[in-house]
Amino acid sequence: MSYRYATDLEYRKHILELNKQSYQKYKEKRLKAMKEYRIKNKDTLSIYNKERWKNNPYEREYNKSERGRERDKRHKKTEKGILSNKKQCKKYYEKHKEQMHEYNICRRPNKEINLDRARKWAKTEYGKQCRRKIATVRDRRLGFNILFENQLDEQFVWHHVNEVDVVAVPRDLHELFGRGKYVDVHRDYLVPIVVQLYPSITGVQ
Repeated sequence: MSYRYATDLEYRKHILELNKQSYQKYKEKRLKAMKEYRIKNKDTLSIYNKERWKNNPYEREYNKSERGRERDKRHKKTEKGILSNKKQCKKYYEKHKEQMHEYNICRRPNKEINLDRARKWAKTEYGKQCRRKIATVRDRRLGFNILFENQLDEQFVWHHVNEVDVVAVPRDLHELFGRGKYVDVHRDYLVPIVVQLYPSITGVQ
């Protein structure tokens, strides 16, 4: 350690500052060189990335994990992610244009069959849940994170305990406190019911 610095911490701070200054000084030059390299070696890098993903089980498992899916969701909402998704959709359409066209032609005569199938799916428990989730996100711009799986035998609805999390509560109680003078305090009035149904829940009192 240099004798110019009284402590090891001061020396490390000095090195970090030098590294920061060096990064800022050569940032544009480094980014330009990296961009030129990617353009020049586009095909080679594409093959390398595909092989790396194929031979890396950890990366595949991470992409399927909870953290990996959350990362993908965040990326898709960014400007770069939206643009990337549009490019991928366009590329997929150009590649499968003929198959999609043939599928649509075959599907038209079976329109009534497909509509009947969609109606039956919408009446299933999973279909109802999907429709409620879509309506909630679209109309109220709220999240739809299910805290506990539904354990109720009676008819139920998904109730928001906050702006993101939902739990299943009896439909009649939810509707009772969801109209008239209870509209503005709907969530507060249902807190005792939610706590009684889910004793381990936190953050709703």
